[in-house]
Amino acid sequence: AQKKQAPAAPVSLGICGIDRVPAVPVPLLARFVDMTAPEAVSWLAECNDGDVAKLRILLRGTLSQSVAARSHAIPPQARDLGWALVDLLLLAGEGAVANAGGGGGSLGFHDSLAQTVRGVLGLVLTTLASGATPLSRAWQLVSRTELPTLPEQRALWWPYARVAALFRYSCWDPATLQRNARHLCCDALWRYGVQPRLSGNYNANANANANGGGNNRKPHRQAGAKQPAPGSDDAASRPGFYAPFITAGAATGDSADNNAAATAAMTTTTAAE
Repeated sequence: AQKKQAPAAPVSLGICGIDRVPAVPVPLLARFVDMTAPEAVSWLAECNDGDVAKLRILLRGTLSQSVAARSHAIPPQARDLGWALVDLLLLAGEGAVANAGGGGGSLGFHDSLAQTVRGVLGLVLTTLASGATPLSRAWQLVSRTELPTLPEQRALWWPYARVAALFRYSCWDPATLQRNARHLCCDALWRYGVQPRLSGNYNANANANANGGGNNRKPHRQAGAKQPAPGSDDAASRPGFYAPFITAGAATGDSADNNAAATAAMTTTTAAE
């Protein structure tokens, strides 16, 4: 008779534990490691689960009372500490992927790397969704019922990009994340590229009309000038007509490199899937 296989050891992860540098042990909860459909989870409710909340509070307290942070008197509930925890968890997950060489090109659901990434992402998403005012809405990337909204500040794109990049190693179905990432990229293109350009053109036309320079009439075409072909767009035939819409990001205040890099990272991630 075959011997009954022993249960797998709990998956855990150490943050910043190298040589003699103190490490923060992070138990990866089985509810996330064994989760098969993150898109069906209400992450706003999941973050308030007893076990999840206790672990998050424990991690916050550990960071707050560490030797490096003790002199700064950072309270465990500080919002910045939440950001630090998210960054450390993502760094740990990214480090696990790097050490495993990206999984060697093929990952199974029960592979240790995929289990580790799922456990890390579960903690990251619940930390982002926790609190009276959630840190970020990046958890919406994996939600089936909610479309993601753009971050309020351009400096807060990094959770979206890093969650999307790490997601591919979780062995979760990427369909929902791909849909939500495309929606987010379209919203970003509209807000940071198209909308500022349209607003600028509208204001310029309004000023011209106010100064008597606008008559809302088509420009007079000189006799003998080449007529456009029927159905053609005369404006679109001019060199560089579409260039301002493509490069508008470089001319607007909200379209910094962070925005372009984040949307490019998510687009590349979804394409790779």
